[in-house]
Amino acid sequence: EIDPKLTGVRIYLASALIKSDQTARAVEHLRAAIEQGEGGALALALLGVALERTGKTEEAFSAYSRAIETDQSNATAREGRGRIYESRNETQKAIEDFTVAYRAQPSPDLALKLAQVHARAGQLQAAIQLYRGHLRERPDDMAVRAEMIRLMAASGQVEDAAKEVERLVEARPSDAKLLALAGDIFFEDKPELAADYYRRAVETDAGHNHARVQMGAALVRSMKYDQAVALLEAAISKEPENYVAHANLGTALFKLKQYPAAAREFIWIIKRRPETAASYFFLAISLDKLGDCEQATRAYQQFVRKADATTHKNEVEEANIRLGLLQKLAKDGKCKSLVKGKRK
Repeated sequence: EIDPKLTGVRIYLASALIKSDQTARAVEHLRAAIEQGEGGALALALLGVALERTGKTEEAFSAYSRAIETDQSNATAREGRGRIYESRNETQKAIEDFTVAYRAQPSPDLALKLAQVHARAGQLQAAIQLYRGHLRERPDDMAVRAEMIRLMAASGQVEDAAKEVERLVEARPSDAKLLALAGDIFFEDKPELAADYYRRAVETDAGHNHARVQMGAALVRSMKYDQAVALLEAAISKEPENYVAHANLGTALFKLKQYPAAAREFIWIIKRRPETAASYFFLAISLDKLGDCEQATRAYQQFVRKADATTHKNEVEEANIRLGLLQKLAKDGKCKSLVKGKRK
């Protein structure tokens, strides 16, 4: 039994117990210390930590809040309550608490946590600034540098992001992850260059299927459909449920007028994501081109039901026109069933 005259001993003991994962005993000592008026904000903050680690989140939140009422800048309490706010998806409140904690007691881990929460909240510039600060201290942290580059591109700083990633690739030309990142940065504006970076990534690491899929997507974006088909089929053979690969393969086949194969891809896509209206439109056109009036009609009808009338105004109008024509063709007996043949 601890001598109650030894003020503060319980706090130090509880801190040691938390570090050794004896949180239940730590809670007992901290409650006793708080009842005796010991420790103030520190005792309450440590109680919050111990309760949080035992899964008593609501009690932990209360302890952290009481600690903050006593000391607004208590870093342990602010960081702990920030974690709970984050788990509740109360992002802005989490940012406020993490910011106060970081100002009171800066640390690399907390800087990264704050940057990540800023990024999730769409506050990209704030996240970038924190990452820059981290990289001044740890310039070789490639994971953080890569994430910063992604955020730069997402925030519209594409040229700066491109310069950063090109410098990294020049320094580490055999790093498949960096090569794939370079592909991602150039994908929107320079898809042919992106495809080349993805190609280098795959050559460096044959198991990098993300780079293989993205290379196929970049080739589709560059209108090199023949090259894209073989690559995307190879990617799907390695990862049969890869949605992006199937979506791009369907587009490539459609553009190549290989309608039976394109229809099969769009059917696969619709089964996985039936809420995506555009897939029904392209399936309908593929079936329409094959003369399958009945199935094309159903696909057009599904598209019209699911499509946003404003976003897809032209496509909806086209679908309605084709529906009228298909009804006439069906009456005249000029329709046929979908032929399940090989690609031409």
